[in-house]
Amino acid sequence: MMHAQPSRRFVPRAFVGLLLLGLLLTLFSGAHLTGSAQGATPPTKYSFTASSRPPYATDEAESAVVGSVLYLFGGFNLNNRKYQYEPTARSFAYDGVTGRWRSIAAQPQGLSHAGITTDGVRYVYYAGGYYSPTSSSGDAFTALAQVWRYDTYTNTYSQLPDLPAPRGAGGMAMVGTHLYYFGGTDSGRTADKSDMWRLDTSDVFGTWQAAAPMPNARNHMGWSVINGQVYVVGGMHGTVASAAQGDLNRYDPATDTWATLAPLAYPRDHIMDSTFTDVYGRLVVIGGWGRSGITGLVSAYTPASNTWANLTSLPIARTSSTARGFPSGKYVDTDGSSTQMQPADGWVATPVG
Repeated sequence: MMHAQPSRRFVPRAFVGLLLLGLLLTLFSGAHLTGSAQGATPPTKYSFTASSRPPYATDEAESAVVGSVLYLFGGFNLNNRKYQYEPTARSFAYDGVTGRWRSIAAQPQGLSHAGITTDGVRYVYYAGGYYSPTSSSGDAFTALAQVWRYDTYTNTYSQLPDLPAPRGAGGMAMVGTHLYYFGGTDSGRTADKSDMWRLDTSDVFGTWQAAAPMPNARNHMGWSVINGQVYVVGGMHGTVASAAQGDLNRYDPATDTWATLAPLAYPRDHIMDSTFTDVYGRLVVIGGWGRSGITGLVSAYTPASNTWANLTSLPIARTSSTARGFPSGKYVDTDGSSTQMQPADGWVATPVG
């Protein structure tokens, strides 16, 4: 990485390797804002083609992209479920190049509504979420405090320090080596929470520490990281999906402060797993639940101009789906519900102009 002339000083390979690893973590950690599309004119029109679906249909699942592979975890089971809100531990990987799914190791605990993020290189992290202690719909929204790391190299899970309190339907982002968990509800879904906590994953003795709380306590929002800052959009208060929020907030880890930005023109929630940063550096929000019901709207936010633009809408309105972008500029939208708790089809969206 470093070259010296004419003295030709020797730089140990191990040192160069460490520099390269640090650069990768800086580029990919949480932000996912890199790619050949930077500086290109962002498209607003997309064409849709049918995509293969996971072996089992879910909604309210958790996912993250590492390289060109989407890793999908848990969610509510929509195939031959034993009760309406049955969380599953099944997990899958989708190859964004071949369009094929494969099974990966199941989660240690079946759950939905976890906050999820990735370092973009190897690990996927998720925290909190809802599970059912009695395997019934009566308590299927009981929140957890557990935090897990999935290793994409070894297909294994390892447990990290618990959150300071149980949370469900909150968000989690990664900047550098730090995880940031924010928002969501308490264990019984009786109150929305604005707390933010951070954990330094490079500190083997680290524990979660308090950070500045979100301006608007809410749940079921979307989030992503752009240029080392955390963007949180939409969401809802309580358990009423039609009470969707349009707020867009940005958290700056360097100053531990929040800023309020241009809101969504059409407020929506249930976008936890369908919000991401595309290769053009935009925050993209796909589908969700608005104040008048399920929507197929696709919206993109440009940080430089603090403006929103509408992209080509989904072929069918969809909520609680998994939608993630790939380095190619395409994105996939799969599972979720076209009507409440009814499985939806999957599509690959390709930019056309």
